[in-house]
Amino acid sequence: MRSTGNTDWVRGMVCVAALASGCGAAPRDGDSTVGGVVASSSLRALEVSNPEARLLSREATRATFEIRVLVTHENEDAVTIRHVRGTLSFDGLEVATLQIEGPQQLDADAERVFVFEVHVPLSLLATVRGDTFTVRGALVADGGSGDGALVTPFEFTEPIPR
Repeated sequence: MRSTGNTDWVRGMVCVAALASGCGAAPRDGDSTVGGVVASSSLRALEVSNPEARLLSREATRATFEIRVLVTHENEDAVTIRHVRGTLSFDGLEVATLQIEGPQQLDADAERVFVFEVHVPLSLLATVRGDTFTVRGALVADGGSGDGALVTPFEFTEPIPR
């Protein structure tokens, strides 16, 4: 059963990352662990879904957006998220790099919201012809080994909040 009480948010900034330090994966008895490390090959892929974007503020020279995604982990063992990296594009033009650095532990059968705060110059926003933005990236995790072998790519296109 998925943990629904976990309301932790992991925040990242454009080109600036902030995460609390985490620890390795929780040990578990069984064939998939060696010394408290879960073999990445025994883990199912994570899921990145439910993108949401909102306009936080509009100042004289820039707009600040918040982009949230839900990361779902449906495994019997905890994973260690090493980093989340991506790009934000308007009209096919890459305007920002999104980044959250780890390590950050995600418990077994749990979910967590990742939040990117993005600052976009109003001059750039004024040139956008389309009504959508695209975020592409990957979440890199493992079972505590440090190898980052569990890679979850993601891509979504959403309306630009105005």
